[in-house]
Amino acid sequence: MGSARPGYSAPAFVIGCLLAAPAASQSVDANPNGVDPSSGVEDIVVTAQKRQENVQDIPISILAISSTALEARGTQDIAEVSSFAPNIQFKTTGAVSGSSAAAAVTIRGVGQTDWSLSTEPGVGIYVDGVYMARSIGGVLDALDLERIEILRGPQGTLFGRNTIGGAISLITRQPGDSFEGKLELVAGDRSRLDVRGAVNIPLAETLAARVSFSARNQDGFQRSLVDGRTYGNRNRDTARVQLAFEPSPAVRLNLTADGTRIREDNAPSTLVGVTIDPPGGRLGNPSISFLYNVFGAPDIDVPGFGRNIPYDARWVTGDPDTNFAANGFDAGTNLDIWGLAFTSALDVAPDVELKSITAYREASGGFDSAADGSPLDFTKATTDYRQWQFSQEVQLTGRSFDDRLQWVVGGFFLREKGTENQIVPIAPTVFGTVVSFQDHSTSSIAGFAQGSFRFTDQLGLTAGLRYTRDRKTNLPRNASLTLGTVGALVIFAGAGLNPGDSLPFVPNGVQVAESYSDWSPRFALEYKPSADLLLYGSYSRGFKSGGFNIRYTAPRGSVLGYGPETLASFEAGVKWTGLDRRLRVNASAFHGRWEDLQVVVFESFGAPLIQNAGTAELSGFEVEATAVPVDGLDLALSIGYLDARYTRINNPTTDIPPIQLITLDKKLPNAPEWSLNASASYRIGVGTGGGALVPRVDWSFTSSYENDAQNSEFLSVDSYHLVNLALAYEAPEQRWSLTAFVQNVGNARFITAGNSNYSIGFHEGNFNEPRTWGVRLGARF
Repeated sequence: MGSARPGYSAPAFVIGCLLAAPAASQSVDANPNGVDPSSGVEDIVVTAQKRQENVQDIPISILAISSTALEARGTQDIAEVSSFAPNIQFKTTGAVSGSSAAAAVTIRGVGQTDWSLSTEPGVGIYVDGVYMARSIGGVLDALDLERIEILRGPQGTLFGRNTIGGAISLITRQPGDSFEGKLELVAGDRSRLDVRGAVNIPLAETLAARVSFSARNQDGFQRSLVDGRTYGNRNRDTARVQLAFEPSPAVRLNLTADGTRIREDNAPSTLVGVTIDPPGGRLGNPSISFLYNVFGAPDIDVPGFGRNIPYDARWVTGDPDTNFAANGFDAGTNLDIWGLAFTSALDVAPDVELKSITAYREASGGFDSAADGSPLDFTKATTDYRQWQFSQEVQLTGRSFDDRLQWVVGGFFLREKGTENQIVPIAPTVFGTVVSFQDHSTSSIAGFAQGSFRFTDQLGLTAGLRYTRDRKTNLPRNASLTLGTVGALVIFAGAGLNPGDSLPFVPNGVQVAESYSDWSPRFALEYKPSADLLLYGSYSRGFKSGGFNIRYTAPRGSVLGYGPETLASFEAGVKWTGLDRRLRVNASAFHGRWEDLQVVVFESFGAPLIQNAGTAELSGFEVEATAVPVDGLDLALSIGYLDARYTRINNPTTDIPPIQLITLDKKLPNAPEWSLNASASYRIGVGTGGGALVPRVDWSFTSSYENDAQNSEFLSVDSYHLVNLALAYEAPEQRWSLTAFVQNVGNARFITAGNSNYSIGFHEGNFNEPRTWGVRLGARF
């Protein structure tokens, strides 16, 4: 078991007295029990099982976060959920990308760290039922949301795409029949200025529109010591337009168009280590940095540093807020993302609804990475990216046998195509320049069904089944290495090539294809001895298809593929509300067997490859609750524990340096043993008109964990605490509010992602933001 830093002890009275969670104790959602929310915890209605239900009545480990809770925390994008949800890691950049908008999500240790077109997300992200197929563009703005539902574990019998690790479902506010709106301004340090708002416009008795928008701008926090350029800024705009048409009570139509524009510097990255191993060292082969230095650095002038400068530890600043990146490399994230979705719901019978979700999404642009963290022409990466997807989902939901059976039957289709063109100079005058121009496509078709039958008012059984068939194709248009001096004369001498020649990695222009299929069941038994207590146990199986590697640094006879992975998960849970509805406690324990899990390894000369690592077992629990001890005081704490370990390792099928091999004693990436979150807010009445002061504190603790599968010593994260403080004034009837806030009060700094490449010789880390402060002005009309 991992532990916190020496001397850390979670306050016993907090754990013992609260046992509370960040699930919203204040909600704007429906309150079916009619309980006054000022005198107890409030019910939250969710649609996790494709029907409206109280979250306390669902035999699933689900965390529902209402719009009120999101606004109270000042949530800007969905990545922030990892700071108040246990056993969840949400990173905003992927290794080797440099993109500031690459989602890498892990739930209960299951997820992915790669962002490439060939990689399926381990955790599905949905917006109003529309699946977001790619990591790039997955860091979505928390704009005008009704709630976020986080489902842990495989969810294939309900969601359109097979989701092996879990699902994050965003439900936006829908157009309504009254004119209303809201506006929010945020100003803060580093020239921060955010504007967001929404307006609901009734157009006719049966037609309404809702328009929402967000503009986020803030200077970066990391500075180049060479040219003064900053990294880690924000410059992104998001807009959404929705039309809702209800020609009759039995027909409901909704059309949504959304778009996001991102123009940011690359994710803040600094060099955290350099390895230069001679032949016979721990790599087994000399690193490219060794060859670069031994055979002579290029005879070029680096302003301020001189000529013939080697690549070594002099470029490690030791400060997460500085780097030496320069030399005219204009690293950044430039993406345009947009989509259309049409949802129709038709009551085909008194208790049967037919629903269709048709969607198209597209992302285009580019992003870069100054991976070597130096002004030298050593290792950079430039990526041109294009992706589009079309999805169609049909659901038939209903109730039968005097409402004892609630069921859903559905089908899902996804067609996706993309192009990923990447150019990576790796000590180009010495080793060479890697080119990877790839076309990738995915076709997926699935059918699913689930039914919940109540034998008595207390006892129920849920059973579901999903069939998935995926077909993937990959076309390497140009996967090659333009050789440098050492690459031609020493490393690939047997190929009879000269410096400047192009060495193909795989047969270019030859398309490869593979199909994957799976049956995924789910069973759950629930027992509800009273209206306030639910006990359940479940089994579910998840599946994620295989794919093709699209990055190489050494020739091979064919494209290297990897197989699918599966997860068998057992779970038992309890949901309880008591003490006159002053306390709510939800707890779940789980055990999973993750077979043929896909991890990123690095072969000689530094190519990141996805391979099936073997088998791992995942065990743990979550305890979540909310408490309202007295009117106006909301307390919350959640506790997550995770024991994730390998039980079997596959022999590598590629040339992997010994230090980068996956072994039984290594830890799974992004799988901290402990995650704790707590919050407290107290509403203090001011005057006689109904105004209030609301102080708030949010705290989270994450124990040590690894950022990559190889457990690089350069990317390991020690345990850390995050504390956010806020003080809000709310005007009578909450017409407007003014909030002063400080985030990351203790200025905790840690690596959120990184790229540790022993074979090339660089190790870069992406760090979290330092302490930040600001004021937020909100108004409703």
